[in-house]
Amino acid sequence: MKKIIKEYFLMLVGSFFVALGLNMFLVPFQLSSGGIGTLGVIFLYFFKIPLSVTNLVFNIVLFAIGIKLLPQNSVFKTISGIVFFTMFLEITAHIPFFKEDI
Repeated sequence: MKKIIKEYFLMLVGSFFVALGLNMFLVPFQLSSGGIGTLGVIFLYFFKIPLSVTNLVFNIVLFAIGIKLLPQNSVFKTISGIVFFTMFLEITAHIPFFKEDI
């Protein structure tokens, strides 16, 4: 039980810092990190779709495709990771950032 709590805590902390980095450094300077993050930045600037929405939609699609391949014990962890990251993308999107010097 202690191991599971530690894993979810680390997922929570990691999701927060990745979302913070994306929203404070990559998005303001229109930089790409690759993967769904890049698609999210593109959709944000071209279509004004929030990064959190793009992340959730694309991850649900990928999860639906990969659910047959995932081991049963990884399914809940994957869903939790998607929810944590999407939640933190929305929360950190409203934090002011320093944009004077790239």
